[in-house]
Amino acid sequence: MQNLVKYVSALVFSIFLINTAQAQEATDWYQLGNEMFEKKDYTGAIDSYNHAIQMNPKYADAFSRRGNAKQHLQDLPGALADFTASIAINPKNWQPYYNRGVIKYKLNDSKGAGEDYTKVIELNNKYAPAYHNRGVTRNESKDYAGAVEDFNKAIALNPKNADSYYSRGNAKSGLKQYKEAIEDYNKAIELDPKHAKAFSNRGVAKLALDDKTGACADFNTAVALGSTTAAEKIKTYCQ
Repeated sequence: MQNLVKYVSALVFSIFLINTAQAQEATDWYQLGNEMFEKKDYTGAIDSYNHAIQMNPKYADAFSRRGNAKQHLQDLPGALADFTASIAINPKNWQPYYNRGVIKYKLNDSKGAGEDYTKVIELNNKYAPAYHNRGVTRNESKDYAGAVEDFNKAIALNPKNADSYYSRGNAKSGLKQYKEAIEDYNKAIELDPKHAKAFSNRGVAKLALDDKTGACADFNTAVALGSTTAAEKIKTYCQ
């Protein structure tokens, strides 16, 4: 019996050493993947993350980083699968939810993207991009009041983001609050004087307030900044 106990103890210790060695090797591959990622060698990074995951199939961060690399290579379905795998292993990490939301939005799943951004906010209520992006999905579903709330929060957390003012202006236009929308477009333009969409949409809001002169001036500025949609508006309203 004593010999059996010694044998079992030795076996358990051997398994421990093997698992420890595999975990260290997985970490080494993961770190190498990160180095390649920083050098923008995304194919090489994916290969390294593959090895890390092979050594440790529960390596949530390796799945997440491999998803980032695949995203850079425009393998959106592959990135989506990796972020989902990372979430399944560690559902308390908000970053894969955010990244998956970005991918879902690019794949035209606005509803699914909004759900992921909501999960990000549950886990980290100080992350402005999650509020901003959820607001964009709410604008698309015509939940303009909800969108305004999200952009309010995004702006409170990051008052220097021109796109949040622009997007809140769009939500207020959806609510037919055109004067307030113009104020937001003004702020977006103040922060980013080359924001063609802000000029174009400010022009639309001005048209709604019967300011054709101001609207056409904005459309012309938007065209000068490269907007093609504003050019169509000039043909319709300013000639």
